[in-house]
Amino acid sequence: MRTATTFILVSLCFVLIAHAQILPGNVERPQPTHANVKYGDHERQIMDVWLAKSDQPTPVLVAIHGGGVRGGDKSVGPQLLAKCLEAGISVAAITYRFTDVAIAPAQHQDGARAIQFLRSKAKEWNFDKTRFAATGGSAGAGISMWLALHDDMADPQNKDPVVRESTRLTCAAVTDGQSTYDPRMIRNLFPGTDTYQT
Repeated sequence: MRTATTFILVSLCFVLIAHAQILPGNVERPQPTHANVKYGDHERQIMDVWLAKSDQPTPVLVAIHGGGVRGGDKSVGPQLLAKCLEAGISVAAITYRFTDVAIAPAQHQDGARAIQFLRSKAKEWNFDKTRFAATGGSAGAGISMWLALHDDMADPQNKDPVVRESTRLTCAAVTDGQSTYDPRMIRNLFPGTDTYQT
């Protein structure tokens, strides 16, 4: 049953992204239900949240921006946002600390913290804790994949109730993702260059 549910949710992620690419232009982005919500102490640990209208707890799509972990801001494509809300999927667009402030894997850990924060709001914001997905391009793709494949980072005994929540994703749908951040592997993939240093 869990495998079938995961397959359906993965398929839904890809269908939503595919449909978002072919919708007519000029889709107006609605204002977030909750704007600039802090999920941590740093000024860049914020998110915008759009709550889907539903009598039942909704799945959540977390949009993680790209920018080489050195630029970018919270964003989600208006077509993707519209299709998600229409399908009863709530959306959160997050930011994270850049590498000039906090070295990797701080950005990935920020993504985990954002998911934990959203799960901590499940009752208040009508979220289904068992159906969380992430999407993003470039750095956002890398963070999404890291979260999807990483062991759960929940700490049930932690004094911080947010950290007690799960970091697990049901699926991730990404574009232009970097599959490793290990400089040793990057040096082997691109010999004779200084790519591994960036």
